[in-house]
Amino acid sequence: MALSAHALFCSFRVKLAAAALSSLLAMLGLIGWQTWAVLDAELRLTLERRIDQTNLLLNTTVALPLVQRDYAALGDIASELLKQSNMIDYIAIDDHLRRRVAQAGWPAAQPLPEPGIDNGIYHVRNGIEFAGQTLGEIRYGVPLEFIEQARARLADRLLRIGVLGILFGLLLLVPLGFWVTRRLGRLEAAAQRLAAGQLDVRIDMPGGDELSRLAGAFNHMADCLAKMIGEQQQAARALEQLARHDALTGLPNRVLLADRLDMALAQARRDGGRVGVALLDLDGFKPVNDTWGHDAGDQILIEVANRLRAALRETDTVARLGGDEFVLVLTGLKEETE
Repeated sequence: MALSAHALFCSFRVKLAAAALSSLLAMLGLIGWQTWAVLDAELRLTLERRIDQTNLLLNTTVALPLVQRDYAALGDIASELLKQSNMIDYIAIDDHLRRRVAQAGWPAAQPLPEPGIDNGIYHVRNGIEFAGQTLGEIRYGVPLEFIEQARARLADRLLRIGVLGILFGLLLLVPLGFWVTRRLGRLEAAAQRLAAGQLDVRIDMPGGDELSRLAGAFNHMADCLAKMIGEQQQAARALEQLARHDALTGLPNRVLLADRLDMALAQARRDGGRVGVALLDLDGFKPVNDTWGHDAGDQILIEVANRLRAALRETDTVARLGGDEFVLVLTGLKEETE
């Protein structure tokens, strides 16, 4: 059966898939965010360790030439450090009077940036000490390219993990969703058939899960409903019987007698036939009741009803008016003598 867009959007299958996919995306997002936070903290620690190592290296390397005022050697050291280390972007060395004595990797006419991160470089300013004395200051830049590369690699891995996680989750959730919704569809179809009056509908759904127990409850409800509607139909038939038949003999009463007589007269008018009506009562019936009791009188009335019913044709009618009075309606008569 084709579903409208609104019905499809509101179906349990779509809602289940949307909820499962949302939960999966939320879980993957949380995992990705936590992983990103851990990596970011690790990268910061790595940067701090690099700066500490670089500070120690530079302090050890330039302290002695700075004490000896060997500024030419300081220039060579600065240039050589830039060539050998990929951890330094530029170097500038000042003496204790803040005079620039060596610089490499940064234009001389351009002022050095303040400490901090700018344009992908972490700018550092650190004092140079020797034997407890401050000899000057060194400023250098640490490129943060390794951080961006690590983040890019992590983003790529997280994207792949996310895609694989979604595909794997869908492979698990989609069959489960179809299994659940197919069983729910059977329950819905059975409920609609039961509502349409098919009281014999039942659901065969073995198992111990919630849907199987729900199917069992549905079957029990359908059994109870069928029985209740059957107690009601029997009651209706019994009321119909009481309304149109004599309770003692089972013969038609006054109501049904009037209907049968109307039908017989209408048939006679169409066919040009005749209808015979006979009123009978039992002589000496009261003494029977007085002598033998009403139970004996009832047995006589039942026997008379049976004999009259057996003596007449199927097209004729015998009815009890009440007491010991009976009426016979004889149809299909041609002559008065009949």
